[in-house]
Amino acid sequence: MRTHLFIALLLIGLTLGCETETGPLLDGNHVGPETVCPSANNRPRGISFAGRSWEIRQSTSPSQAGANCFANDQRNVWVDSQDRLHLKITNRGGVWTCAEVFSTDGYGYGTYTFRVVSAAGALNRNVVFGLFTWDDDAPAMGKIHEIDIEITPWSRAWGENLHYAVQPVMGPDTSNGQYDERSSSTFLPPDATASVHHFTWMPSFVDFASYIGLSATGVPLHAWRFADSNPARRSNETTLPTPVGIPTPSQHTSVRLNLWLFDDDGNGYGDAPSDEAEPEVVIDQFTFTPAS
Repeated sequence: MRTHLFIALLLIGLTLGCETETGPLLDGNHVGPETVCPSANNRPRGISFAGRSWEIRQSTSPSQAGANCFANDQRNVWVDSQDRLHLKITNRGGVWTCAEVFSTDGYGYGTYTFRVVSAAGALNRNVVFGLFTWDDDAPAMGKIHEIDIEITPWSRAWGENLHYAVQPVMGPDTSNGQYDERSSSTFLPPDATASVHHFTWMPSFVDFASYIGLSATGVPLHAWRFADSNPARRSNETTLPTPVGIPTPSQHTSVRLNLWLFDDDGNGYGDAPSDEAEPEVVIDQFTFTPAS
């Protein structure tokens, strides 16, 4: 995989009332350093999906990944009558507002499976759909607990748009600052209206696979193993000086699903969808099978 496409990965985790936006107009997105993100403080942040409890992310100002506004709003995150999770980026008074949920339970070694029932391969070139593990406490402990599946062309018009990564994928241990051995990519067709993606996280390896359709059977669209025979690598983050091979989960390692806007022009804020449409993804299953 071309690891330089993963710059954004390291920067990663209502009432319909008054919506406030300030700051400069940047690439069709009213997001800048003075932006106050739209909010819905009276809406409960907890939701139930796939038999599990989740919280909806709410940011008061633009934050990573992106940086973007994330909203606890029923227009951005909801579960329908078929128990399908919807994540949608909406334009609220000129502020493009993104979506993220994170599990309230901790996860560890085992198999994580996500079934997507929308055409994720057809997402706009500035949109990123993330399925990953994360631990808010890990950076303070000098650790990384991040394993990523990302669906996005990283602002390119065409090409590889399905990416696997075991963080860190960038750092000071190579001459070009990239760790190509820690990621892999392929092309998810835009006409694939359903797909299944999973990874198995173990102490000595992480196995990834993706399938077109509603089941993880047959020949995978793409499969990749990252093993502990690869060298441990340092991150660019100053708080993460210890080399990482296979990340080690903790009791606070969560599962996160998000839909956000990539900062292609490098101005520090997510760029609006190039087609100005409001992108949406639908996930109808998430399962976790603990390692035996």
